[in-house]
Amino acid sequence: MRTKLGTCLKKARFQTEQDALAAARTATIPLRHYRCDRCRQYHLTSRTKGKRAPAPDNRVSRGPALQVCNSPTPFVSSEVETPRAASLDFS
Repeated sequence: MRTKLGTCLKKARFQTEQDALAAARTATIPLRHYRCDRCRQYHLTSRTKGKRAPAPDNRVSRGPALQVCNSPTPFVSSEVETPRAASLDFS
């Protein structure tokens, strides 16, 4: 959504993303930065509607995602006959 000109003119402008982030960190409320499509500089906003919060980086290692089968013979689906498949007549 395009920023309204009046909104852009009222807000503080930051030349770099790092400056906007530094200002957001010192605020007493949660703020996020965005690049304005009017002035091409950065502004801060408290709006979070429709925005995902960044995921916390507290991932715990839980081992390998996949278990490897060490069976000497591979599984072949044609070797297994289910009762329903056995009762079908394809002639």
